[in-house]
Amino acid sequence: ARWRTRYAGLKDQHEDVDRKTQRNYCEIAFACSEGNAEVLVREAMEAGAGGATTSTANCLRAALSETGSALRETGILCVPKQTGDAVVEGLIAAASRANDETCRIQVIEAPAVFTYQRRSS
Repeated sequence: ARWRTRYAGLKDQHEDVDRKTQRNYCEIAFACSEGNAEVLVREAMEAGAGGATTSTANCLRAALSETGSALRETGILCVPKQTGDAVVEGLIAAASRANDETCRIQVIEAPAVFTYQRRSS
């Protein structure tokens, strides 16, 4: 499995790791209503994303909780820059189909991302 991290300065203490820096990526982050992250990630992967990191978060301000639930799901994807637009369009389409009016998407340029892959034993 290949993993990406935004923290290129971190050291992996395992000797059996191939390290590699990928260039011209973008980081796409989203926050959506609870239960919709899986649908959004599936759509993003169909559009070319390799995977995503998702988690559950609590909305701290009541004004942000239009649906009555304070629970949100968040996701982060790192994709090649040339794939970014298609992935964002897929996320928007999936949020629209899920009627998720609380979904927010943010795109940040990531000129270099650090990746690693464990060597096969």
